[in-house]
Amino acid sequence: MFAAYGVKGGKKLLYHSFGQGSVNRNIIRTLAAVADEDKFLPAKRLLKHNNIYQRRRTTVRERKLIKQYREKIVLYKNEEKYRLALRTFNEMTGNGLVPDVQTYTTMLWICKRMRQPTFALKLFRDMVAQGVTPDNIAFSNAMSALTRGGDWENALHMFDTLSKMKNQAPNVDVYNAAIRACGKGGEWKRALQLFSDMKEKRTDYFIEPNAVSYSEILSTCTRCEQASKAIEIYEDSLKEKISLNIVGYVAVIRAYGKLNNLEMACQTFESMKRNGVKPNAFAFSAILEACESGGKWQQAVKLFEEQFTYNVRPNPYTYSSLICACTNGGEWERSIKYTEEMSNLGLIPSSLLSRAKIALITCYGKVKDVDSALRIFHNLQKKTPEAYEAVIEISKENSCLDNIELYQREMDRIVSTVNVS
Repeated sequence: MFAAYGVKGGKKLLYHSFGQGSVNRNIIRTLAAVADEDKFLPAKRLLKHNNIYQRRRTTVRERKLIKQYREKIVLYKNEEKYRLALRTFNEMTGNGLVPDVQTYTTMLWICKRMRQPTFALKLFRDMVAQGVTPDNIAFSNAMSALTRGGDWENALHMFDTLSKMKNQAPNVDVYNAAIRACGKGGEWKRALQLFSDMKEKRTDYFIEPNAVSYSEILSTCTRCEQASKAIEIYEDSLKEKISLNIVGYVAVIRAYGKLNNLEMACQTFESMKRNGVKPNAFAFSAILEACESGGKWQQAVKLFEEQFTYNVRPNPYTYSSLICACTNGGEWERSIKYTEEMSNLGLIPSSLLSRAKIALITCYGKVKDVDSALRIFHNLQKKTPEAYEAVIEISKENSCLDNIELYQREMDRIVSTVNVS
């Protein structure tokens, strides 16, 4: 923050925050350096050592105004009027008031909802610079805001900062936020280490992995292609009698799907419903995806129709899995019918996933509609070897000999390029 204001601006900021007095120019430069590295503790020690870490006491009138602003911001947050909350916060700081920890925590939560990682990081740095000590809720909200906005590295850096503090330790919510950040960045090994640390500290530090902890580590493992590890953790959650949330169940269903274990995927889906967790679009997408590899199109159709009983609207992901399952089961015309049905629901067939489009190329080829198959192929944004194989196959079946040589040449070029890289 001091770096952003420069030396002169930093000096003014110190005067404003800590009162008038002699502030050494070198101290401000040092503060700027440590602020750039997010080394909050060295900055705090430096301020204390030079007797300038004396946050000005607020008057009774100021405390009353801070409370009024805080209540207004919380009200806007509860009503999901986030921009009004932001405007109120800016008005508050513009009037020279220093927000308290609850106000900062609320604003960090709003940053998470608005996907504003840059502003969340600025808020957190301002919080420290103003002498407001962040609590675990502030750390958790800030880390979640950064992760949701794609800045998972700074989220983990924040966790490391808190872990090194002597008078404060991460709680279960902060650990969960760190595991979520690991999942976003593909750091599954570190996520497993964090989860293991929580278990080891359950006795001495009273940090007990909860349903969110298990759900986050399951989601991380599945996302990072560690399906077998996810199943191990799921079995551990059953022994510990942990009730997973929807995120955890979706991760387990996907893990079983990746292991081609449709039976266990369906059992988990039914177990989720029995435990009172209502399936959403992600859950249906996961179980339909599990039906793909085995070509269990009857099961896929049944599950797809079950969506409507839970008022879940089909989306391109669920349609993609359904079309692939029907294609793998040899139901060419049924796959084409679902594509037409999408248009009736206001969904654009071009929004289907690539694997579903490749499946449709096969379907149209099987029903002798070569023009439609070629149209889908030429509209593909990225033509993979699988797409070329599909179009070459239908060209052979429909005696389009001129196309075969051309597509084969293009496919060989793509494969050779991939091998070289």
